[in-house]
Amino acid sequence: MNGLITADGLPGQTSTANTTNGSGGGSGGLILISSPSLTGTGLITSSGGDAGFGENLGVTGGAGSGGRIVINTQTDISTTEINVAASGGKNNCEGFGAAGTRFYNNTDTLVIDAQAASTGSAITPISSDHVSNIIVQNYALAAPAQSGVINCS
Repeated sequence: MNGLITADGLPGQTSTANTTNGSGGGSGGLILISSPSLTGTGLITSSGGDAGFGENLGVTGGAGSGGRIVINTQTDISTTEINVAASGGKNNCEGFGAAGTRFYNNTDTLVIDAQAASTGSAITPISSDHVSNIIVQNYALAAPAQSGVINCS
């Protein structure tokens, strides 16, 4: 790989009339990469779109959540120059959409990374109990999708 693979959500619309609010940003999509090996340089993103600003007392729409990235390869992606991101979008009230997820099958690891410089991320629901490692980092928040427990072996 050399370049960019993206499924980012679009930003929300900014309102121009003072009777409407800004619209919400779109969520990131799904990227599935299956290859025996993965080399090169580049960026893979499925991030949420930023919220649109509203002229009605500055009311914004919600920020889009990050999407899902699944990488099925025998390559340890951390040894490449390929960066992977699935963060939530930002709204004008210092909040963020929920972080997306990145799953690496070679290490059976699910990563939830808000890539945020501050708090304010929405919660990312987790519904799988078939993952050995879950990493939640950079102000991301995660919780079981329904009342229950996430089991990691």
